[in-house]
Amino acid sequence: MKLCLCYFLILLVFLFNGVNGGGIVEDTCKNIANQDVTLDFCVSTLRNDPKSETADLHELSLISMNLCKSNISYVQSYIQNLEKNPSTAQGLEKCAGIYNEASTTLDYALNQFQSGLFDATSSGLSAVLLAPNNCENAFKETAAVSPLTNVNDTFNKLVNLALLITKSLIQ
Repeated sequence: MKLCLCYFLILLVFLFNGVNGGGIVEDTCKNIANQDVTLDFCVSTLRNDPKSETADLHELSLISMNLCKSNISYVQSYIQNLEKNPSTAQGLEKCAGIYNEASTTLDYALNQFQSGLFDATSSGLSAVLLAPNNCENAFKETAAVSPLTNVNDTFNKLVNLALLITKSLIQ
């Protein structure tokens, strides 16, 4: 009898914590992790939003896109607040335009997502994904060192995360 009760309690623990102990965030991150979005980055990023604990895949996709939206606002503000010197002014101006366009495209992707058009969402996110690289290239064109490399890298990872989760909704 005690043995049956012990097995029953173990079963309950697995049911409440998930059979593999991970839950939706860990399972999703294991499924999408690649060279652009590591498992650790995926899990820690999604876990920053408390809603991820009870989210389904659809909600995780929305959470990840909202993280992109917040980050794009941060990048735009960061660009505005950088001290502009002659060697970086042109690149910063181009990056500001690139991120403004990316913000508009991300809004489009979010609207498509809300309409259930995940293919269009994915296409929009793919377009947004060009922003960090295009911004870095703006500095290469002027032979200046980009002061935005770190923020571009972070944004790149966030958009990749959103894109991979959204694509998993299509499959």
